[in-house]
Amino acid sequence: MKKILIAFLFLTATTIHAAEFDPHEVNQLKAVLDHNIEAMNNENIEEYMKDIHPKSIAYNNTKMILKKLFTLFDLKSTNLDITPLFVDGKYFIIKGRTQTLKIAGDTPFSDHIIDGIHIYKKHDGKWLLWNSIILEIVKLGNVKMENK
Repeated sequence: MKKILIAFLFLTATTIHAAEFDPHEVNQLKAVLDHNIEAMNNENIEEYMKDIHPKSIAYNNTKMILKKLFTLFDLKSTNLDITPLFVDGKYFIIKGRTQTLKIAGDTPFSDHIIDGIHIYKKHDGKWLLWNSIILEIVKLGNVKMENK
């Protein structure tokens, strides 16, 4: 099913241009993405979870992983690219590229860039992350014990 969705998205993406997307919808989604990165960089789990759909199958696991992640590392994440692929009023699908760098922590960590397909679903009038598919993880250099 995931392979069919990915194939559909890439075929569709070649015929859809960003100008065809409602700028208001795109701005709403970008505001969620910016808030999410800010919450990640501030290690604020409560704020981060406001951007995850409460009925998402990944909701509880995301919260648990963040608690462990924030205990082990100080990370800096940045959205590098956001390409809208599909929107129908209920779902908004994008291709995104995010970079994560280790700032501090004693546990080994590889700085990386993740390319993925992210599905957002409306909840109380706001786009919230519903699910993600990782397409590729590109490691940036060697595993680092300390990145200053």
